[in-house]
Amino acid sequence: LPDAIRAPDGLGDLVASLGGNDGGWDEVLREVNRWFDRSVAAMRQPSQADRRKALDVLAEALRRETGGVAADDRAVKEREAARANRRDSGRAAGTLIVSVLLPAMLQCQRAEDRATQRSRNLHVAFALAAYQCAHGRYPAALDDVSPKYLKTLPKDLYNGQPLRYFPTIDGYRLYSVGENGEDDGGAWLSDRPPADDPRIRIPLPDLEP
Repeated sequence: LPDAIRAPDGLGDLVASLGGNDGGWDEVLREVNRWFDRSVAAMRQPSQADRRKALDVLAEALRRETGGVAADDRAVKEREAARANRRDSGRAAGTLIVSVLLPAMLQCQRAEDRATQRSRNLHVAFALAAYQCAHGRYPAALDDVSPKYLKTLPKDLYNGQPLRYFPTIDGYRLYSVGENGEDDGGAWLSDRPPADDPRIRIPLPDLEP
C-alpha cells in the first residue's frame, strides 16, 4: 500500500497468513480486480449524477461485504479463521485493501469533477471577454456568445442544465450549482456562509481561492 494510506490494524497478520503460492494470493488479486472493475464502471457513467449514484451504490456494497464495521475490526475478526482457509483469507485481504483505497478513489473523482467544471467556466469566461471586447459590454444572455465566440456552450456538469449567468453593471456572475446540486447564488468556499458553487465573478473579488 502507498505510504500515505495506513493499512488497517490486523491486515498485516491477515496477509501473512496467506503463506506460499497455494491460491491465497490469487484470491487477493481477483478480489481487488473485481472491485476495481466495478469502480471503473461506476466512474465511466455518462453524467456526474450517474457517477455519484453508482459510486454510492459501490460504497454501500463494500460496507455490507465488510460487515459494516471498520476495516481494522474486520481484520482482527478474520485473522484466525483466515489461517485455516487461505483462499478465504485472500478474499478477505482483497476486500480490506479495497476498503482502504476506495475513499481515496472517490475523492479523486470529486476532484476531477471540480476541475472539469472550473475548466468549463473558464471557456465561457474567455468567450464573454471576447464578446465584451467586440461590443463594449457583456451580453444580456449567455446564449449571445454562441456560436460566434464559443461554438457550443458547455452544460453544468452537476445537473446537466445551462450554467447560471447574471450580468451586472460592470461585469457578471457565472457559476455552476456544484456538488450539492443546489443553487447557492454563486457562493464559493471562501464566502460567508461558504458554499460549493464553482464560479467566476467579474470584476474579480479581492480574494479568490
